Amino acid sequence: MGGSYKFAIFAAVCLLSVEVGAQQTAALPRIGSTDTVRLVTGPDYPPFTAEDLTNGGVLTELTVAAFRAAGVAVTFEIQPWRRGFEALRAGQFDATFPYISTRDRRAEMVYSEPLMNVDVGLYTRPAAAIEFRGPEDLARLTLCVPIGYALSPRVGLLARSNLLRLHDNHSPRGCMRQVELGRVDAVILPRLQAQFLLQNDADTPTALTEALVPVERRWHFLIAPKSNPRAVAVVDAFNQGREILRTNGQWERIVVRHLGIASLNWTRLYQDQIADED
Repeated sequence: MGGSYKFAIFAAVCLLSVEVGAQQTAALPRIGSTDTVRLVTGPDYPPFTAEDLTNGGVLTELTVAAFRAAGVAVTFEIQPWRRGFEALRAGQFDATFPYISTRDRRAEMVYSEPLMNVDVGLYTRPAAAIEFRGPEDLARLTLCVPIGYALSPRVGLLARSNLLRLHDNHSPRGCMRQVELGRVDAVILPRLQAQFLLQNDADTPTALTEALVPVERRWHFLIAPKSNPRAVAVVDAFNQGREILRTNGQWERIVVRHLGIASLNWTRLYQDQIADED
């Protein structure tokens, strides 16, 4: 009798746990085919996102295609980076991209699977003769930072320790111009972005030198605020569509269309981050 009684209690507890778990799962918001995900991204970040690029740039096209592959409709706007990020926090949008991972952002955002990895380079005037082997070589320099761009953990530590001076500018082109004019010592930009500007933008200074050693390798992500009840569902929908695109080959076809076949040599890398998250 005692054994049967204990088994009955155990079975009842297990059944209750299953029912509670099912209720909690059912209560989670889901993104269906009748829902629309509101996206916001920033301007002037070629070849990743920009108003004047085909389909808004490679990461814009990948993001929209991933949601559509998951059966989810999207709208997206381009706003200045800071304004768009604050609008996301205020609930005017469901997600934004492309953002790198930082400790502060991780505390308030749900992160997707990676969109794309990027190598970040240091750009200086040839006459500056700056020998760069690692972030510690930036000490006592003045670095231009485009508004809305995040610093890597080690570079950020130098700035917080007052070992590195920062100068804001409205755009990466503006920062490159400040370097060329000698008003700052260097700018740190994704290498793909710098190469795109140097090759395709007549207003971009060309007399800059790229350090042989990359500053870091980081990932771009789609992020959604944890304050939004749909955040997890939005990110899950993106991840589902991303996997579909990667499986059927469409992901790589989009990348090649924007960046060329050689880009697959580094976009397939999933390890070897030079810098850790903060």
